[in-house]
Amino acid sequence: MRDDSQFCAKCGSWIHTQPGSASYSREFRYVGFWPRFIAWFIDGIIVNLGVLVPAFILGLIVGISMAGQPQDEIKMTAGVLGYILGILTSWLYFSLMESSQYQATLGKQVIGAVVVNTDGGRLSFGQAAGRWFGKIVSGFAFGLGFIWIGISKTKQGFHDTLAHTYVIYKRVM
Repeated sequence: MRDDSQFCAKCGSWIHTQPGSASYSREFRYVGFWPRFIAWFIDGIIVNLGVLVPAFILGLIVGISMAGQPQDEIKMTAGVLGYILGILTSWLYFSLMESSQYQATLGKQVIGAVVVNTDGGRLSFGQAAGRWFGKIVSGFAFGLGFIWIGISKTKQGFHDTLAHTYVIYKRVM
């Protein structure tokens, strides 16, 4: 994204201004459900591979430190810690990548998409984190918040609406 670009939240156009020149609008395309699903699938593989080694090490530490304890307690402790590790890894991956200069996770980069705020700019870490937590809301009621992406004119899921974000195809300048 260029720093001199702005996004019109009402009409869905880029408003690009050059110093000393008139403004003009450029249409862009919102990313729909299936491309976003593909990106999510790729990101799921990446997050799971990224958490695999730390989870294995954590499991070894729990197993060794709890030697002699009932096996159910060991399984419960390892399971809870593994779950927490998975959540933290996913939250940090999505929040850091979407608030980075790339404005996209690796999965979104593969499909040529970026996440922007209502001004068409880069998300703050807080906004990206809010978007991630909003996905929990999108998953309620049989995933209707995600299905809404396929219905919405601006292809926003509930998490996008809550975080005031859009997923669009990266434009080439």
